[in-house]
Amino acid sequence: MSLDSPATLEMPRRRDLDESSARPGSFGSHEFFNEFYRLFEQRGIRYVILHGFDEFTERFGSAVDCSVHEADRCKIAPLLATLARESGWVVAQSWEPQLFATCSVVIDPENPANHLTLAVCSHFAQGRCLLLRDTVLLQNRRRHPCGFLVPAPEVEFTHLLARAAWLESQLARFLPRLRELCALDPLGTQQQFDEFFGKTGRAIEEWLREPWREWERLAPIMGSQSGYAPSLLIAEMLRHTRRLLRPTGLHIALLGPDGSGKTTLIQNLERLLAPCFPQQRVFKFEPDIFGRIKPGSDSTPHLRPARSVLVSWAKTFFYFADGWLGWFWHLLPERQRGTLLVFERNFDNLVIDQRRYLVRGVGTLARVLRHFTPRLDATFILDADPEVIHARKPEVPVAELKRQREAYRALAAGSSRMHLIKADASAVEVGRVISRDVILLLARRQRRWGVPAVKRSFDLILSTAALVFLAPLLALIAVLVGLKLGTPVVFRQQRPGLHGAPFTIYKFRTMTGARDATGRLLPDAERLTRFGKFLRSTSLDELPELINVLRGEMSLVGPRPLLMEYLPLYSPEQKRRHDLLPGITGWAQINGRNAASWQRKFALDVWYVDHQSLWLDVKILAMTVWKVLRRDGINQPGRATADRFVGETEVECSVAKERLNS
Repeated sequence: MSLDSPATLEMPRRRDLDESSARPGSFGSHEFFNEFYRLFEQRGIRYVILHGFDEFTERFGSAVDCSVHEADRCKIAPLLATLARESGWVVAQSWEPQLFATCSVVIDPENPANHLTLAVCSHFAQGRCLLLRDTVLLQNRRRHPCGFLVPAPEVEFTHLLARAAWLESQLARFLPRLRELCALDPLGTQQQFDEFFGKTGRAIEEWLREPWREWERLAPIMGSQSGYAPSLLIAEMLRHTRRLLRPTGLHIALLGPDGSGKTTLIQNLERLLAPCFPQQRVFKFEPDIFGRIKPGSDSTPHLRPARSVLVSWAKTFFYFADGWLGWFWHLLPERQRGTLLVFERNFDNLVIDQRRYLVRGVGTLARVLRHFTPRLDATFILDADPEVIHARKPEVPVAELKRQREAYRALAAGSSRMHLIKADASAVEVGRVISRDVILLLARRQRRWGVPAVKRSFDLILSTAALVFLAPLLALIAVLVGLKLGTPVVFRQQRPGLHGAPFTIYKFRTMTGARDATGRLLPDAERLTRFGKFLRSTSLDELPELINVLRGEMSLVGPRPLLMEYLPLYSPEQKRRHDLLPGITGWAQINGRNAASWQRKFALDVWYVDHQSLWLDVKILAMTVWKVLRRDGINQPGRATADRFVGETEVECSVAKERLNS
């Protein structure tokens, strides 16, 4: 079998998969992994699984390291996101642990036990030194019995040796495998060792037998022989800047009366969200930078007398200052390290339950200051029957618990970042609901970060300026549409966005709602009025899509968002048109628009995905204005609107792509 030909990858299923992973339409970790690498080979991505493949089912678990060609690395994120969406999973986290490397966590929100942590690199670089190129990692790769492509033994040894020498903390992890490879080929491994470090005066067997003594000497030698690359310094600075602006940690709070089950819930969340965060820190109340809160120091705070009003105000300002100092001192560094920060209570509790904090007369002050405290990513308010809570915590009267419940509900209604959770269910079920919400929150954040900053800034500046400048025209069109075509003035419809995720598109209405005697809508040609044709020919009906651009659901330039029902009909190549945000205009629109065939339009869209740049976007926008003025390609010949897409064969897609390239 050719190494680059698609293969049917047969992989044993794990016996210990969670039972819920067997529900219809769900994927287990290994099923997802199998499908992902099948698509690798189907799309011609050059890759190898770097280590752990000899005992796949026992050693891999849900974490995989692989290497791809540098030219293919940009294809991984869209492929992973598309497969995740089709499988009911999401990409929850993605970060750059080092240069030329990306680590991603894909997970099933309904069953976090099903997840995959995928580390992908092209070159192997450390400390601004390029230690191994992708061509070295991919050379002489071979097919493993499981069906995957794995590195040649000497390549695997070289890679593990470089990692162990530079990152001494990983030496214990790789040492057994290094010894195995050394025993398989003593001469070849010694040669590789000498190429890296020169003549050290000791055989490789000695280094691997007692590595702890002077192992730290090897990294500087390896770095000096690999050479310092000044250009990598800039790349490394940009990587650190991206990680600084996009921390993978999360800051959440769990609010609710004492007895609502927060302690048990936190334990469940730590287990359920472990795949998404390397560690979790729990705070009783605020960051407590001065260490005044002692665990279990006061189990019945409501029974103690409150402080005077003056002291209560001072205490409230103290809590406010502690929150900000702790944010900079504790929370920001932890977020950079990817920590899940969980607060059992926070400043908002002062608005609801002053008695617990032994303060009084600070309601108005607390309500004002809470708007200036550090913003959380999400707040989950546990809503339970006061009678049930009173049975657990009898120190608080039922009447007071009812008051608190209404106050918490009002607080939840005031912000989209607050989520009211029914806490009457079992602790396991409540934990599952909140973990799902956290995972979906991570996925939304990851999709937002997936759009290049330059392109997003370009879209925001131009779309905002266009909406301000065109506001009178938009108002005039809205009035005319209402008079000539009726209401609603704006047409709304679900369309596939980035990676096929649905969003609601906004356009001006161009057709009437005329129906026949049976109540069915008349054909498009009969409902499309002269005024509607004018809106379409001038593309004025597309202007409300500027709102979609502001919301981050669309871009000014990109493949046009078509119908949701077309998604199952695309070929694997055509699906790549969803690897970028859809656009108001695009490469296909200035090269035929609706007059072009579906095959050509999709081939043009995929070409744009592979060649997208800011200068290309500027060119497309300029040519769009010219095309609109000339009214080219508005419809297919002899049709009021474009024909519906019904799917195509792989042969037709290949022919269209070849014609485009020629």
